[in-house]
Amino acid sequence: MLPIGFGVGALTGLVGVGGGFVIVPALIVGLSFGVREAMATSMAIVAAVSVFGLVAHLASGSSLDLPVAVAIGGAAVIGAAGGRGSRTASRRRFSVVPSQCSSRWESQSQPLRES
Repeated sequence: MLPIGFGVGALTGLVGVGGGFVIVPALIVGLSFGVREAMATSMAIVAAVSVFGLVAHLASGSSLDLPVAVAIGGAAVIGAAGGRGSRTASRRRFSVVPSQCSSRWESQSQPLRES
C-alpha cells in the first residue's frame, strides 16, 4: 500500500492533478478494491487532508470565512443528497450542470479581438 501511496503522491505532485484521478484506479487495480470501496477511500483521504489543511491554515494565523464555509458545505450536503437515487435520474441531473455552466460561460465570454 505504501508504494501505491508514494507513487500517487509523486504523480499528482508532478502533474498537478487531483489525487482521486489517480488513487481510485490505483486502489482498484493495485489493491483489488471494488469501485465503491475505492471511491469511498478516496473521499476519506480528501476529508482527512482537508481537515489537516484547515488546521494548518488556522494555525498560521489566518481566519476562516465561516459564512462561505457553511454555504459551500451546505451545498455539498444538498448535492450529495440529491445524487442519491437511480442512476438514470442522477445522470439526468448531472447533465444539467455542465450544460448550464457552459451556457452561462458562453453568455459571459467576449469575442476575441483581432490585432
